[in-house]
Amino acid sequence: MQRKGKYICVGTVLLGLAGVACGGNGGVGPSPVVPTAAATSVVTTVEHELGVCGVTTLDSMQTPTFVPTVIPDTDPMSGVGWHYCMKAFGVSMWAVEKFPESSLRHVAAITAELLDNNEDGVVDDPALNAELVNNYAAMYLVDQVDKFTQFDMSDSSNIHRFKITIAQHSGETDPLGSLCAEHCGQPNDVTLEEVLHLIQTAGYAFAHPDLSMESPSLLTDAMAVAQANGDYDSDGNNCFGTCAGIEYLYWGLTSVLGAQGAPGRCAAISSEWKLCTREKVEAGNPTLYALLTDPLYYLPTRLPDGRYR
Repeated sequence: MQRKGKYICVGTVLLGLAGVACGGNGGVGPSPVVPTAAATSVVTTVEHELGVCGVTTLDSMQTPTFVPTVIPDTDPMSGVGWHYCMKAFGVSMWAVEKFPESSLRHVAAITAELLDNNEDGVVDDPALNAELVNNYAAMYLVDQVDKFTQFDMSDSSNIHRFKITIAQHSGETDPLGSLCAEHCGQPNDVTLEEVLHLIQTAGYAFAHPDLSMESPSLLTDAMAVAQANGDYDSDGNNCFGTCAGIEYLYWGLTSVLGAQGAPGRCAAISSEWKLCTREKVEAGNPTLYALLTDPLYYLPTRLPDGRYR
């Protein structure tokens, strides 16, 4: 995979600071902006260790509203570096003030579409959702230039209360962009990739061990076949072990959903991933195809377009 960054593991926190994804036939085109929120919610009641932006079990059962919550001065996360947040079922999105609200809503919408793929307002997989809540699954949304330089990372900082997170910055987040990016003449947007990474590491790996990026699992067994056949090679991007399993699920699922088959895209990613369409996954790695299409795991069957409900 053509990645501009890397994973950084800090304790149980996984930060994916950059990545490249691409849409394809029937996939994500220019992603419409989620309807603008009518108001900004300011909440003062703290019900979670992470404050007003932490996801409680009750929160995780609510249909997302895409209304941002500003972190109040009395909140445990006040002064850490975050300005506001959104919640989408079991996942929270934490953003700095420089991260645009339209981009924050976009990340929340993609998250909601992955977790409620039929968009009926109810999460598709309660077991997955519960694990996301238990693991404080969170997207870190930071400024392209500042990154984490403006954060309180001291030993006493409440930022260490977080468990499993993935980060992306404003320069790689574009509600009007496309997963196809330069191959379709559109801005780059990595949201689908990074949110999927978070849902796997904080959710699928716990709710469905078959989808774990840790060996042995059905996913890593299928990955070994792909590597032996020369269809998947993450070594060139220094992605090994857990990282390889995370990327493998991303490549496989997005290919099955039709996100990797745009003209020129298959050739561009072929050094890492060759099974860029649903048909190629089914023919070249039937074990993976069967795993990704098994209704037991409630995996998405429709590619998110950034417009929830």
